Amino acid sequence: RTDASGRAFVSGLRGYQPNRVGIDASDLPMDVELQALEVRLTPAARSAARIDFPVQRGRAATLRVVDAIGLPLPPGALLQPAGQPRRFPVGLNGRTYLAGLGEGRNTVQARWTDEGEHQCQFDFTAPPSRGDDLPDLGLLTCR
Repeated sequence: RTDASGRAFVSGLRGYQPNRVGIDASDLPMDVELQALEVRLTPAARSAARIDFPVQRGRAATLRVVDAIGLPLPPGALLQPAGQPRRFPVGLNGRTYLAGLGEGRNTVQARWTDEGEHQCQFDFTAPPSRGDDLPDLGLLTCR
């Protein structure tokens, strides 16, 4: 358990040997993004070491995406928010999850291969973050 500042004291680490220290993702709020659940470190004997877990608050949402004629994007289509290296796959019936959304207006590029190369994009405004709440943006049209 951490204190209010997110700090914890971990004892019993083996000196001069690799130690694995991890966190349980189910204990974190829904609006937290993780880069790793586990960190490995090799401290000196009878010493202290600082561990920084790559955890940050972010905006995430679920949504359903359809093309210009109202058909759901195909499963496996990849959505990439502008300015992000991460891509998110589309599931059945156009349902998907996006993370790392910015405040204000967001632009997302969609790409897929289905008897040819297809792409489209859509814009939306992310709602304000509310802790454990994972907002559903509803139906969005990709043009």
